[in-house]
Amino acid sequence: MHCQIIDGVIQEPQNLPIVFKNVSNFHLLTNTELVKYGWYPFMQTAPPIINPAVQKLTERRMFNGVVVMQSWSADTMTAAESLAYATATLVEITSSITPFLNQAVAPAYETIVSAKSWLSSSEPDWAREAAQANVYADLVWKAQKATVAAVQAGTQQVPTKTAFFAQFPPLWPPSNGNGPIV
Repeated sequence: MHCQIIDGVIQEPQNLPIVFKNVSNFHLLTNTELVKYGWYPFMQTAPPIINPAVQKLTERRMFNGVVVMQSWSADTMTAAESLAYATATLVEITSSITPFLNQAVAPAYETIVSAKSWLSSSEPDWAREAAQANVYADLVWKAQKATVAAVQAGTQQVPTKTAFFAQFPPLWPPSNGNGPIV
């Protein structure tokens, strides 16, 4: 990766173009030759691990005359930024519940709605599965409501989408079509 510096402003890192300003095979030039065109190697660093509910990453790029160096800082979010993050994450969790529930009943049922529709079936297995799907959906939606309330009350940090859904076991044991996989 390289950065071009134009009028003292470091541009976004990118792979070298194959052709640049009528120079073919530009990507094969040496770093010494690239300097003539304002291109410098980019030294990428790994960002620190942060708590995204209360911290934000700030990237900085500095040019030392030879290379463009990347650095990171973990900064505390403002109250407005924390609120925006929490709101966006809770919206993402909420909008992911129906697909999560649909996946939970697959491949036996197309959707959670179709699974729950068999609740009054005279076929005991289908009625039992519908009741289980209904209880499971209620469990997930109640957890969503409790999470929103706790985050709004300030008694819980907003979970990541992954963490929220990780709290739920599979609705039914995994099966290979011949019964549960043990």
